[in-house]
Amino acid sequence: MLGPIAKPKIIKVVTELPKTRSGKIMRRLLRDIAEGRAVGDTPRWPTRR
Repeated sequence: MLGPIAKPKIIKVVTELPKTRSGKIMRRLLRDIAEGRAVGDTPRWPTRR
């Protein structure tokens, strides 16, 4: 069981996470999206074939 601080208010399900060229998750971009800030020029993620 999680305490009230650890419980997320909203859970968003996505098919892919934004990643850098080296494959790391772009946490700053996720934080901006979650907080409703303007992201600016959102990078396009490579599609997997």
